Amino acid sequence: VVPDAGNEVRNLIRWGEDGLAFLNEKQIVVIRAKGLWKPITPTDLVVSMQRKPDKVTVGQSYTLTVTATNNGKGEASGVVLTLSLPEDLKLVSSTLSKDGQITPVNGVVAAQIGSIKPKEKVTLTVVATPVGAKKFMCSVVVRANEPDAHPENNVLDYELDNTDDPGQDKRIIRHDTKPRQRVVRR
Repeated sequence: VVPDAGNEVRNLIRWGEDGLAFLNEKQIVVIRAKGLWKPITPTDLVVSMQRKPDKVTVGQSYTLTVTATNNGKGEASGVVLTLSLPEDLKLVSSTLSKDGQITPVNGVVAAQIGSIKPKEKVTLTVVATPVGAKKFMCSVVVRANEPDAHPENNVLDYELDNTDDPGQDKRIIRHDTKPRQRVVRR
């Protein structure tokens, strides 16, 4: 029900930043003024990951640096950055470059970041030690409350390859409802 529009509004004619236009039961157009809602400026969160060193030996650890960057024009709020580690990669420690809360549970490191301003970068640094296996698949996801201009770069699959095979990072897109970046490191 729209105040001052008669009884019930039956048909929405148009809506926009400048207001709303309806037909009421008497076929009279009612236009509401500006200020009904605030336009949303999209964010563009991008996630990336690097590791050091390239190879580790028994007892050594990787340092995984996960970066969430807001390339959009709007501020991202309620940002959560999640890194999923496989069973054969044991978490040693995790830190965040910005105030927030890190919750590590069963190989999943969830960082509650809060907000990321346009052009701001936030880094999650994780130290993890391999146990047994030579190849490890990690997944990284960043999410916010606002719509994202390019949601396909919010997800990353990262394969750590600690074998002696020569090679370098590769990005492979996995096609699903939310395309994922995939990086293979050797």
